[in-house]
Amino acid sequence: MSVEAGRHVCNTYYTTTLNPIVQHHIDSYNDFVERRIPLFLKASNPIRLVLGDAREIRVFIGGKTGENMGYRPPLDELDYAIMPNTCRTENKTYSLDCVADIEVEYQIGADVETTKFEKVTVARIPLMIRSKFCHLSALTPEESYAQGEDYHETGGYFVVGGSERVLLSQERLGNNIFYAGKRAIVSVVEEEQKGGKTEEKGEDKEYYAGFRAISDDGARGPFSHYLVIPPARREVSMAEIAARAGTKLEIKDYGSTRIRGMPVVTLPGFKIPVPILSVFHLLGLTSDKEIYDTMLVGIPDSDRTVYDDIFMQIILSHDVESDIDTLRIATKTRTQEEVFYNLQAMLFPNIEEDDVGALYRRKAYALGYLMRLAVENAIGIREPSDRDHFRFKRFDVSGDLCFQEFRRIYKEVAKAMTLAMDTRVHFEERTYAGKNLATLLQRENIGYYWKMNTFLNEMSKSFKGKWGGADGVSQILSRFSRLGTVSMLRRSILQMDPSVKALGARRLHGSSFGFTCPSDVPDGRNVGMTKHLALLAFVSTQGNTGELKAKLVGHTNFHRISTIHPARWNTSWTKVFVNGDMYGAITEKTQAVYDDLIGYRHQNPGISVAWNRTDNELMLYSDAGRPCRPIYRPGVTPDMVLSKKTWKELADVFEFVDADESDTIKISMTPFSKSEPSEIHGIFMLSPLSSVIPFADHNPGTRVAFSCAQSRQGASWYHSNFNKRFDTITLILNSPQRPICETWMYPHILGRGGCLPYGFNAIVAISMYGGYNQEDSVILNESAMKRGLFGTTYFHSYNVVEEMTNEMEGLHTHFGNPAKKGLKLKADKDYSKLDDNGIIRLGAEVNEDTVLVGVISGETDKSEIAKRGQRGRVDGIQMFTLSHGSGKNKISLNGVKIRVAEARTPILGDKFSSRAGQKGTVGMIMKECDMPFTARGLRPDLILNPHAMPSRMTTGQLLESAASRIGTALGTLVDATPFCARDQGVEYRELLRKIGLESGGSEIMYNGQTGEMMEMEIFMGATYYIRSKLMVEDKINYRDTGAKTLLTHQPLEGRSAGGGLRIGEMERDALIAHGVSGFIEESFMKRSDEHEVIFQKETGLLDSTGEGEVGVLRMPYAMSLYVKELESMHIRTNIVGV
Repeated sequence: MSVEAGRHVCNTYYTTTLNPIVQHHIDSYNDFVERRIPLFLKASNPIRLVLGDAREIRVFIGGKTGENMGYRPPLDELDYAIMPNTCRTENKTYSLDCVADIEVEYQIGADVETTKFEKVTVARIPLMIRSKFCHLSALTPEESYAQGEDYHETGGYFVVGGSERVLLSQERLGNNIFYAGKRAIVSVVEEEQKGGKTEEKGEDKEYYAGFRAISDDGARGPFSHYLVIPPARREVSMAEIAARAGTKLEIKDYGSTRIRGMPVVTLPGFKIPVPILSVFHLLGLTSDKEIYDTMLVGIPDSDRTVYDDIFMQIILSHDVESDIDTLRIATKTRTQEEVFYNLQAMLFPNIEEDDVGALYRRKAYALGYLMRLAVENAIGIREPSDRDHFRFKRFDVSGDLCFQEFRRIYKEVAKAMTLAMDTRVHFEERTYAGKNLATLLQRENIGYYWKMNTFLNEMSKSFKGKWGGADGVSQILSRFSRLGTVSMLRRSILQMDPSVKALGARRLHGSSFGFTCPSDVPDGRNVGMTKHLALLAFVSTQGNTGELKAKLVGHTNFHRISTIHPARWNTSWTKVFVNGDMYGAITEKTQAVYDDLIGYRHQNPGISVAWNRTDNELMLYSDAGRPCRPIYRPGVTPDMVLSKKTWKELADVFEFVDADESDTIKISMTPFSKSEPSEIHGIFMLSPLSSVIPFADHNPGTRVAFSCAQSRQGASWYHSNFNKRFDTITLILNSPQRPICETWMYPHILGRGGCLPYGFNAIVAISMYGGYNQEDSVILNESAMKRGLFGTTYFHSYNVVEEMTNEMEGLHTHFGNPAKKGLKLKADKDYSKLDDNGIIRLGAEVNEDTVLVGVISGETDKSEIAKRGQRGRVDGIQMFTLSHGSGKNKISLNGVKIRVAEARTPILGDKFSSRAGQKGTVGMIMKECDMPFTARGLRPDLILNPHAMPSRMTTGQLLESAASRIGTALGTLVDATPFCARDQGVEYRELLRKIGLESGGSEIMYNGQTGEMMEMEIFMGATYYIRSKLMVEDKINYRDTGAKTLLTHQPLEGRSAGGGLRIGEMERDALIAHGVSGFIEESFMKRSDEHEVIFQKETGLLDSTGEGEVGVLRMPYAMSLYVKELESMHIRTNIVGV
């Protein structure tokens, strides 16, 4: 029943949820446009320009409330909807207009004049496919298909400049989370002479605590708060310290203590770290006792003695005459006003100003908690924070990333607007003197000051280049296969240099269970840096923090922190943190409050409620970016699950937990525990790619990871409307098959009902046969290929657009037939297939010499030629027009996209793989009459060497073969979902016996060449095989002579450039061993950079101007260049003639 319940959960989620695969992207983007932009505009208002004559301009975007705004979906000049496929084919950006009221206040002395501009387009941003404002979100699959979209369109990506772009989720350290640790520094160990012996005193580590704070609306922050406690040095007595300080205070004789450097904290708004005690003093904690109580709030007096020594060191290290002057000097303007502004607005911005009178006290509590973490690390009672734990992680998905760029661009545009207004007022003083200032901004010129197009231009640059200065955030959406597309939309990237050997960040962390897949990871230098979300995992969006706080305040046992003095804190009280803000304390009946908050979370799944009973701290988070997943609630039964028909109904039996909460509760690995939350099913810890692998639990983890990589590269039906697309390079299997063995996830990931397959059910015999199928090779049946096995169509699209040649004069290239214009044509190129407009005809045969588009620039032929090795037929042509410039300088440029289709069948060297990760290349294509056959005349499509099994241990493939034979005989699909607790081996043996086959799946076979019975039983069955995109026709390279580089005179590099094949030292040695000296000379000289040099026989120098006897020597040009470069560095090289 637990297995059936797990299957029901899977089917219900993926059939009753809108866009389940990319829900985290779409929810995040919708939150970005519906909540975050309005909140940010409201927090950023007004844009202020203060003039020197008691006049001021204040600009409110979205009105004074910031709420007078809306959005306009993409429309053309006639107000018709612009569809995403139109933007793809015409190289345009699918964008959304942000429309808002702009209200301007002119402060002129004591008078205020107001001007309002309604419905002004203030920003244009790329629009996510299938998000709320996308036209496709209101269409049925049939209507979307009619518009050129995939019938099974997932959305979650953007169309920018005609290219499909996806923002990969970025794994980062979270905001509003406290952390602490220690690190080694330059040694500060001091040597002290005692009794003629040298003793070392001191430490070689410093201790730190950090907190990266950001406000709920995102307008302030993120700001780093970083506290450092320096290492302790040698010991001194308390009497000596009192004598040095000249203090008159009575200091009890605690014996001795260590001298320690002054703890400092890096805070926003201050250029250098400042003393931590100075900050406490300015926050209102005037005595050491108050600081001591604030730092150790909630700790009993009996447990505080361990802190006394280090706290005394911190107090005694504070050697500051004036706290305010110390902080003032650290600011940019060196003013007290900036000090208090920094403390008010920038110190812990996550602490909202809803209780202004106690704001400093609340911030003092936060600073005290930060100091306590560092102190506890220093005295060894708290372990350093494991920042690879998922409770410290947040995922920035599409909406978060777009907001980061929007915020950056908005600040730039606002700054430019202020500068433009200031410049206009100062250069035209008479025009805008006095009250005439109110005429500065008009409806007609508002676009001059507020550069709306900057948003789209800058975001387009980010999509095509670095996003926020980071590489690899925006990538072209992979369309090689359906699985590759799904994988990319569920991918997350850890922003870290791949060359860094950070082992902890790369290792699989236990806290990631259920959130990211443990198997779907790359190997090599990117191992552990690329992850994929698990099947039911999602990423939280920003919750309603105000409502959560109101829920807390409504409890009689809850008290705000602002009402509690540290000295009156009861140690039994539970500290409550809301998004890192110590918001209050629960004085009694914490369990009842906790249970009530869990009930509140049932209606708000994005809320995290984590009660750390060890430290008696209740951590509540409502921020965005937390990976979350569902688990069963205690007491749930299979019948309760099976009775739910929609995902919304199923939410009643789930707890949605994040890594922080998972760390504080006990979760049963067996479903349906009566007293504890429990896991749903093992398959839900996998990613979409690894979840479609049959019997994945019977294969090694390395093979599962390898299978995921092969599946991404497999030819498939990647798109149901592929004939209307112009992707650069794609592959289509002509007649793919649905696998006989499939998991629960297959019909949900690969189209509805699995109608976008990616392979063939090949009859595979595991045997040695003729020696052409060694471990990494296979033998293919030629007749099976003629019947369509692995038949593929290869598409290559060309995108040609007229280009500007002279912006000032408006000159540009244009399409035309150069052969009919009397121009000088490119040598050996075929212009015969161009029409009068210079475009190749539909259906024309294409080879590498064919001219696809005639392009003329003045009197020069700049036609587009097919790429090297291109063959096929023109399958599609799409003409379009682009606009360049604006206003009177607006010019229309023509563009064309041409798709060439090429039929391909497997050849020697092409790569194939099973879903178990058994990859191999074609070693032989054998005629069917020569293939081995059974007594019933069955011949295999593919022969695999048995030596591939022991080393790779892919037991799952053997189970798949046996199960496929059973499914074929019974006419049914076979469930191959991993982690379904049953003994498939025993079960399949019995079924094979019942249908009249040998229980082990073996067959007696006969040699197809001799007709003799083979002397062993051969295991044979149907196995789903994938044809990889890695084909010989795309890799093969050859050249006799051709273009050379200008500097070294050696052949160009690369197949596309017509380059040569490199012969390195190893290749040279192999050729020498074979005695082919003539070929070596030809390769290094005649076909490369043969060159004659003249040298002086007496001196051995390359000098043709000397008077002595000269000699002529043949050598590679690169060698003569090397000699000249050495001479330029005053290194003499002599050539000795023979």
